[in-house]
Amino acid sequence: MPTLSEIPHSMEPVEPELVAGKQAPLWYAALFVCVQLGALAGLLSVMARPWFLTHDGYPGIYQAGYGMRLMHADCDVVVYGDSSALTGLDPQLIAKITGLKTCNIAEARGVEDVVGFRFPLDAYLQRNKRPRFILMMLGAPSFLPDKKPFTAFSTEGMIYALQYDHGREMLHGFRRRPSWVVNFVFWAAENILENQWKQLLPWTRRADIDTRKQRADRDGIWPFPLPPEINCDYSALAPGAVVERNAVDVAETRKQYAVEGTQVIINVSPISNCNPYEGLYRKQLDGLHDNALIALPMPYFNMTDVHFSPVGSAYISTAAANQILELMHQYDAKRLNTPSPVLRGPIGK
Repeated sequence: MPTLSEIPHSMEPVEPELVAGKQAPLWYAALFVCVQLGALAGLLSVMARPWFLTHDGYPGIYQAGYGMRLMHADCDVVVYGDSSALTGLDPQLIAKITGLKTCNIAEARGVEDVVGFRFPLDAYLQRNKRPRFILMMLGAPSFLPDKKPFTAFSTEGMIYALQYDHGREMLHGFRRRPSWVVNFVFWAAENILENQWKQLLPWTRRADIDTRKQRADRDGIWPFPLPPEINCDYSALAPGAVVERNAVDVAETRKQYAVEGTQVIINVSPISNCNPYEGLYRKQLDGLHDNALIALPMPYFNMTDVHFSPVGSAYISTAAANQILELMHQYDAKRLNTPSPVLRGPIGK
């Protein structure tokens, strides 16, 4: 039988205090991770509440989700698209010209980068009667009517997703993009603290404009808060990637929404007459949109050629309304020219 000195080192008894000492760092690490995850979950829960929209120091995002708040609005014309439609297509002017009830449920491109292009429109259609017309408008640099969820990080898109889209696909997307979640949480926490600090100091305190009321009062259009553009500066703008698959995307979008009597109009937003990429856009977008790609003076816009000033909004809204009128006239003419069923042959035989 081996003596104690002959027992292998690995078989020597270990003091309980040493085991506990080695395990303690693991417990501390696990506790630290749990605290961090708990804080993260808590912050995300706060950001999913309406309170966050009025305490994040970002009044512009408060207007988002207009279409999500419409229940049985049953508009005859539903305006949809990116921020060019949001700030440019005036429902009240379109309604005045066409005689059709119109609402604008467009969202900024950042929202569509996270939740996808179709989610806000689909959500509206689930709670409202199908419209007679769906009028879409997209900017030339990003003419993507079938953008998938989680294509790019956007703080406004993350806010929108947490406030309105709690589906399984969205939650799965958050799990697949942990860096997005962390970046967004840090951004949101910083904005909350900065907003609270400014409200405490009398010389920095401000009354934010109720952008949600702005949009509700005008049936969905949001007047972007900048004066008309006077400078033509595209030095920081790179042309968007408009690729061949857009033809398929446009066709699929028409096929999906042009059902049950709904007519779909897909327009491209005007560009400025000094945009250096005009030729590129015309070539890449040829045959994809229902209107003409036109170039307008800079004062028609108030942020390069992405958002519209009042004069630009009136111009494109009138043009869109005339498109709808033309389709209505074509429909009426087709209906009048369709022969009615008649009895053939002498009556009684």
